Amino acid sequence: MNQSVAVIQQTSNEAIIKADSIYFSERYTQALSLANHAGELSLIVGPTGRGKTALMQTLAGLRAPSSGSAILLDQNVYQLPAKTWQKYRQHIGYVMPSRSLVSHLTVLQNVSLPLIYHRLCEPSKADQFAAQLLSDLGLSEKLDHLPGQLDEPQRRLTTLARPLVMNPVALFIDQAFAHFDAATRNSFIDLYLRLIAERNLSMILASKDLRTCARLAAARDTNTQTLFMGEDQLFLFSDFKELMQSDHPQVLSFKMNHDIQ
Repeated sequence: MNQSVAVIQQTSNEAIIKADSIYFSERYTQALSLANHAGELSLIVGPTGRGKTALMQTLAGLRAPSSGSAILLDQNVYQLPAKTWQKYRQHIGYVMPSRSLVSHLTVLQNVSLPLIYHRLCEPSKADQFAAQLLSDLGLSEKLDHLPGQLDEPQRRLTTLARPLVMNPVALFIDQAFAHFDAATRNSFIDLYLRLIAERNLSMILASKDLRTCARLAAARDTNTQTLFMGEDQLFLFSDFKELMQSDHPQVLSFKMNHDIQ
């Protein structure tokens, strides 16, 4: 797209996203270590209120851990000078709930805004890049609409397009299936998997929807690292199947609440 967006290239086998003995919540007394490489998907699952968003923000460099290191692209982000972190931040996408859209800007303006804000190209070029991406996501007829004129799936697609237009190497998706019906959840499963494959993304996705996460993991032909956030304990599984086979009481309770035995 443009040289500024693609400055950082991953040339080693090092993880793109890495947590090294981090403590991020008073709920959990154990340290968390995990790693996610290019083309990999990791899931963070658990009931509401367990700290999924706090953990996602910590891993993405938006919220400092009380101890330990959050490493992105081989850099401890909380030790970087502000200007250096700003450069790295361009390559880390974070998808928040739809309310993060600017209400008085059109869909096209919302998506082109990151390119303009970071001064990566002229506004006219930013609009071209944004329009192409939105067309790829099926929103070509919504470019001049305001966020309030969109339905929930369209708003989520627009929210997703904002970091994608920056060509990130890592993507965090919070509340990945919230407020979707079954058909829409399935379409977003297909979309997330396509993005990982086509862009070789390092992706971490958080959701309380165990059934949809199970379908997402089943659709992959490789292991899907899964972190379950229990009442007072963290459970890191190398694959989603291990979570489904666990007989720990906290895991069993969560599965029973989703009518999964």
